[in-house]
Amino acid sequence: MSSHRGSKAEATRVLILDAATKLFFQLGVNEVSISRIMAEIGLTTGGFYKYFSSKEMLAAEVCYRTFREAQTSWAEQATRARQASENPYRGLVNQYLSFSEKSQCAVVAFSHDAADASHHQLFSQSYREGTKALLDTLLGVAQEPGSGSSTREQVLVHFAAMLGAGLLCRTTGAEQWVQEIQTALLDQLG
Repeated sequence: MSSHRGSKAEATRVLILDAATKLFFQLGVNEVSISRIMAEIGLTTGGFYKYFSSKEMLAAEVCYRTFREAQTSWAEQATRARQASENPYRGLVNQYLSFSEKSQCAVVAFSHDAADASHHQLFSQSYREGTKALLDTLLGVAQEPGSGSSTREQVLVHFAAMLGAGLLCRTTGAEQWVQEIQTALLDQLG
């Protein structure tokens, strides 16, 4: 019986994380209340504290989980490119640019909330660590055989350009000039 309760509790915790992730991406951490998150899954606000000690703890976990998923996705994309005998670095950048048209990048989506360190210190720490992990993933893929000959400095510039293109996609949509920026970035990769 207790294992059933444990699995139900874990399932509810995941529902809260999923609802919070969706709302935080759409509206921002500061704009989403605990009651809004709980209403999204049909539970009361009081039930929230069975799973998380505070909204800050929830936000930090959402941020950590989102970046971990992105890092896994990046590694999988590099693997797919390698298996297809394609340049894994170019494949990863291309996937990111394609993805940013359909969805949101955690670095871009959470940047405003991460900058508000006075209210969300744990969130900001998760954000910094997550962003650095993605950069490290890109740097690692760039050093692999078959990834071309980008220097560390070039990879840093490419990372910044990727994020800039992701921001532009989020704020302006897939306008022609944004697509030109993406194409220019890909052209720089060779």
